[in-house]
Amino acid sequence: MDRVVIAAQTAHHPLPETASKHQILYFDAVRALSAQMVLVGHACNIFLPGVFMVVSRGRFRPSGDIFYMQNLGVLLFFVLSGFLVSRSAFTKMSSPTWGYSDYLLERLARIFVPFVPAVLLVSALDRLILHGRDTPFIRIDLDPWTLVTNLTMLFNNPVFKAVEARTGWEVATGPIGSAAPFWTVVIEFWIYIAFGLILLRVLRDRRIGVLGVVTLAFSLAVVVDTARHHEGLVLAWVMGMLYAAGTSRPWFTRAGPHRVLGVLGLCATPWLLWRGDWDVYEEQVALALGLAILSTWLGFVHRPAGAPRPAPFGQRARLRRAVTYLSDSSYSLYLVHFSLLIYLQTVPWLASHPAAAITGAFVLANGVAILYWYLVERHYPSVRRAIRRSSLWPTDPRTSGRVGP
Repeated sequence: MDRVVIAAQTAHHPLPETASKHQILYFDAVRALSAQMVLVGHACNIFLPGVFMVVSRGRFRPSGDIFYMQNLGVLLFFVLSGFLVSRSAFTKMSSPTWGYSDYLLERLARIFVPFVPAVLLVSALDRLILHGRDTPFIRIDLDPWTLVTNLTMLFNNPVFKAVEARTGWEVATGPIGSAAPFWTVVIEFWIYIAFGLILLRVLRDRRIGVLGVVTLAFSLAVVVDTARHHEGLVLAWVMGMLYAAGTSRPWFTRAGPHRVLGVLGLCATPWLLWRGDWDVYEEQVALALGLAILSTWLGFVHRPAGAPRPAPFGQRARLRRAVTYLSDSSYSLYLVHFSLLIYLQTVPWLASHPAAAITGAFVLANGVAILYWYLVERHYPSVRRAIRRSSLWPTDPRTSGRVGP
């Protein structure tokens, strides 16, 4: 996910303003926390399956009445993604030289530069370490068609599932090999596509074309299917988007009401989880969590342009640097951690010493994620610029032939 862009209110429209370290640090801390929740939650599942899992058809599966912190971490990701991506788009769309092609390239580079190598690595390591065999926790599918659909974000697709149900053609696939968490990445991707088309093509430019209509319908099919099965994920993203739209309105950013809403959200989230049998993806939980994260930011952290920004936490350089590293590598951690846990589970000593396994997996996964971020993920801006300068990427008609910023 991207760093937040804070907008200052002018007489006509919001213009970009550099966010203070204090405000950026808030979102970095939440993002880092959500990634660690996903890692620790999955580690507990794999190394303490008797506590967190049930056996069904010879494989460990989640139970319906247990709190899974990894699901809460994913929900946090969707809240932040909806806010940060939308806020960036709302701010940049005021520029006459920034269009849908620029937005699309930003999203493609941000997602695919780390994602494609991760897919290829999982495919290779699953064959090398697991020999392509299923594990007690996941079915390993390394079929070539599964690899293709993963590389193109077409796995777990409801359109393919409908085609398979009607024709019998085996076109529907899931995540590649041991990379079970990739299912949320494909949801995020198609939400980005739908949001960009609606905001920039339909609402702003008022032209979308046949290809745009087909792409929008395809992406909305994924969003609607997600809303049917995991209502809270889509609601969390939409809440982030609505808050992003509201931050350009002075009446919306008043701290007092948001302090109340933030505290209410913080108090309501655990109560709603308990009341709803720990189903994290319920709409009420998503609503409460969105209030807790976004209203807390507006009520206690956000300051209008020109206002003093106290940042006692941000002045602690070492702590800030650690949070930044964990935040920057959060996407890398999400991509690599689960397969790494599956590989560690095959070591007999670790499987029989869960405390040591969870602790070691926590340290190792974060180390691998930071290394992966350094070697792969952090280069996505360079890849984006190289593609933009090349003749392979079309310029947006709004730019009159100029490449957008």
